[in-house]
Amino acid sequence: MDVRGCLHLKSAMTALPDGGLIGLPEHVDTSVLPCMRVVREPAGAHVVVLGPDHVLMAASAPRTAASLAADGLRVTSVDISEFEALDGCVTCLSVLVP
Repeated sequence: MDVRGCLHLKSAMTALPDGGLIGLPEHVDTSVLPCMRVVREPAGAHVVVLGPDHVLMAASAPRTAASLAADGLRVTSVDISEFEALDGCVTCLSVLVP
């Protein structure tokens, strides 16, 4: 799969708690992923699953957060604007330990 215009695959898309994908079509070929949920906010593609109905994401994606909340997910938004200024995102800043 080609990834373009971003650092790596997790900058283009991530997984949701149900196993679905969320991402940016300008960075990844969505024709091979027809079920991917498309977002228009760059930070909206960066989701860290915290539980079966709970995700962590950047505060810079309020429309995506509202959409996920409307679908029944609990969304925790964090301000990582200083990291985003250097192309960082919540997935880059997260290490999940079981």
